[in-house]
Amino acid sequence: MAEGTSVKFTLTIWRDFVPARPLAINPQGDGRSVFDSDWGLQEQVYSWQLREDALAGVADDQSRKELHEHLVGRLADSTPPSERRLDVLRDFIDVAERVMSAGDVSCVQSESRFDENAENDEHNRVEVNSLLALTIHLKWVVDCFGDRPGISVLVR
Repeated sequence: MAEGTSVKFTLTIWRDFVPARPLAINPQGDGRSVFDSDWGLQEQVYSWQLREDALAGVADDQSRKELHEHLVGRLADSTPPSERRLDVLRDFIDVAERVMSAGDVSCVQSESRFDENAENDEHNRVEVNSLLALTIHLKWVVDCFGDRPGISVLVR
């Protein structure tokens, strides 16, 4: 990984927190509160950071805006977990595949990957289709977590 590359976004998978038994806390000594599955708490179960701009190779501005809204807009932390379920990722995958099928995506130079097999000491940047790579990864995420109840997704 190249030094100095920054994270473009982080995808995290959360599940509804269901304690084995109710948890009691005593905040500020002002009485007791009991936390159980009805509190809507969540715990993180997976995190992945992307160091590429996944939409860099998308030629059409409207397509790029639509993809951004489906991924970042609908999965923002301001959206309640009940509205950030895996169906939102499935919708993004459908839109991304439609954009790629239309030929609106091209490969771009990677921001974080270099050709380590280059014959000289200079490392050449690798060309990537970052939207395709993201889509493949998101399909894997959906396959891994799709059958589990209470899963939500967050993109920052």
